[in-house]
Amino acid sequence: MLKLRRQLINYVLPSEAKDVLGNLVGDEIVNIMTGILTPSVKDFREKETLISEHDLFKVPHGGPFFLKMKSGRTLVFNYDSFLNSIVLRDIKLDCEGKHFLENFYKQDSYVPDFLRAKSIVSSKEVEKYLGCIIENISIYKYPDNYKGKPIGHDNVNEVAVCVSCADNKEFLVMSGLGGDYTTVAAAIITWKDVAAESLEGLEKVWIAR
Repeated sequence: MLKLRRQLINYVLPSEAKDVLGNLVGDEIVNIMTGILTPSVKDFREKETLISEHDLFKVPHGGPFFLKMKSGRTLVFNYDSFLNSIVLRDIKLDCEGKHFLENFYKQDSYVPDFLRAKSIVSSKEVEKYLGCIIENISIYKYPDNYKGKPIGHDNVNEVAVCVSCADNKEFLVMSGLGGDYTTVAAAIITWKDVAAESLEGLEKVWIAR
């Protein structure tokens, strides 16, 4: 039996939230909001304009990411370094509200300051997914303890959730897949941004259609 220790204690692994993820199939994406670790939205926008179209998803950020659905559901995705995994939870807050982050961290009061987003933005790089209907969602992972250095607890390595929509539009909420990304941050990227060597050992372990 795996010995799990969680950094973000009220989040769950994707494999523990199959019902929540499955209920997104057929729902419409209204917004994808990005938590950024700097209070300056202006600096974030300037970085966006400097990125070439080929590298649209390589604006530095570490989440959390908020997926707002037409049904009214909002999911937040984050990264748990103790599990070396993407984690998520369902929230009852409007991610577009004026005091959203303040209210959000009242619920997540245990999150250390260095992991807390200082601002929230709707990134231009994800605009093409807004209005899309989710057709399927899948979970990707490495074998347990394949990545990371377990010390007294196990690394589950559920490193990516893939969201697929019509017209071959899909994106990953991921961490630890290589390329320009490290295991200390999460990102929203596409498969073409994943380093080839990072695909070794990676497998799809679940899909909801």
